[in-house]
Amino acid sequence: MEKIKRVLFISVFINIVFLAHTGKKIYSRLSSVETNRPSHYAMRIDYFKSLPNPKNKIVMVGDSLIERGYWNELVDNSKVINRGISGITIRGLLKSRLVESLDQSNEIILLIGINDIWQNRDELDIQTDLKTLFTLLNKKNFKKVSIIGLLPAFDKELAERDLMRKRVNKLIGQSRFHYIDLEETLNHSKFFMDGVHLNGHGYKTLVSKVFK
Repeated sequence: MEKIKRVLFISVFINIVFLAHTGKKIYSRLSSVETNRPSHYAMRIDYFKSLPNPKNKIVMVGDSLIERGYWNELVDNSKVINRGISGITIRGLLKSRLVESLDQSNEIILLIGINDIWQNRDELDIQTDLKTLFTLLNKKNFKKVSIIGLLPAFDKELAERDLMRKRVNKLIGQSRFHYIDLEETLNHSKFFMDGVHLNGHGYKTLVSKVFK
């Protein structure tokens, strides 16, 4: 009886060691695949490069609030196209050279900057990047440039940095571009899914102000 117990114990132990080793190898392989996968930012930029350069369009440029919008359907206008990239910062937009790639015949509508605040970037760096973006937009001489002010946030972490958001909006408002202030329009949690991203009602309300 003792011999049988010993054999069973050894068998169970060997199986546990085998399963642990196999699981570790599988996890390592999966982790490697995930690590080597291109970032969302890189995939979006690559995708945009594969598309024909838009001309005489209304180009929506910005972060996840732009990317998640079905703009041509929301506006009912096939000339409105989406160049949004979730998680992108102002500096990320500058590095992407996305703005430079757009033909000057286009109208540009921008909404960007909340990720800079989310990532706790230094406010002076954010202001410097914004001014660099303004200079770039001036040089391109687009048909029209509109910049949507950073939206109110009902996320606790972002709410703590609301004064910074308002100062960034003030700087945007002082630029020569058409500033779209939605501070009062969207200042309620009913327009948001998670305190940051707009829900359907929020998008419809934004469109009614931006494309009026």
